[in-house]
Amino acid sequence: GKPTYRSAISKMGRGGLSALKRRMGGRKKEIVAETAVDGASSTGDATVGFKSTGDQDLDRILLRRRVIAMQRLKSMRARFTPSDMSPAQAHFCSDDTLIRYLEARDGDVDKAAAMLKDSLSWREDMWDTKKDLGCPHCRTDPRAHCFFPIGEDTRGWHLVYSCAARAADKHAEHSIEHMAGKMEELFDRGAKPGKVVWIIDMAGFGWRDMDTSMARTVVPIFSNHYPERMGQIVVLNPPAIFKGLWETLSTIVDPVTRRKVVMLRGDKDAYFARYMTMDQRNFMEAILKTKAMPGAYPEDEKKRVEAAYNGKPARQRSWP
Repeated sequence: GKPTYRSAISKMGRGGLSALKRRMGGRKKEIVAETAVDGASSTGDATVGFKSTGDQDLDRILLRRRVIAMQRLKSMRARFTPSDMSPAQAHFCSDDTLIRYLEARDGDVDKAAAMLKDSLSWREDMWDTKKDLGCPHCRTDPRAHCFFPIGEDTRGWHLVYSCAARAADKHAEHSIEHMAGKMEELFDRGAKPGKVVWIIDMAGFGWRDMDTSMARTVVPIFSNHYPERMGQIVVLNPPAIFKGLWETLSTIVDPVTRRKVVMLRGDKDAYFARYMTMDQRNFMEAILKTKAMPGAYPEDEKKRVEAAYNGKPARQRSWP
């Protein structure tokens, strides 16, 4: 029969159970009660690969969402069969993609299906016909944007560093194209599982970077077309003028995503030590000591960034 939460726990063994109990606050009974859906307990697979955000209450919400999504995956899949799609669409509509869209709509299959259809239409215009995922603006000027991955953290989430003051190109549409392209590269055009920790370095942030139109565009793009990709959004040393921008953003960000936002000032070293590898910590230490201006990176990182856009094509995929 259908695997239950208890049977899944038994398969994890004592070590796995202890780890899960620590991650979820040691309250297994509460989790079973909270994840009961349609009269059935959760499937054990929901705990596989689940990573803690560091917020126990948020973890329970996210785990419950995943449980519901996995239980309704079959119904969702019936609406998106590979034989009825283009090769690019079939590649994108992996089980993980369907689960993410279900999670974003709290397991409502109708709403999740409508959301996914909108994304497929958006992707058809934005990505499906493109072989090259690289940013054309950065090829022209390597200083154009500052949004790039620096490897996986200790949870296996992709760390992406960004700093508005280090970007010369302030056009919102160009920035969005660059950011979305990086997301496509990280997750094999959206098909692979995984999450991102978006590190927003506020060093040098000024009135020129206070573009609310960009924020109002970026948030819907990520919410609607890259749902459940954000594991955390880490804001480093937010200045006083950021308060107004955050108040604007808060009105268009859903409550669960708001809880994923971590503001770090003097306590950032503890976060770095807990979640970053030594190489990542060294990079962060070096870049935070480097003046925030376009093209200003620690020398080794500057060479890497420039080489990445020195006329070399980004990773490509040929559709069968």
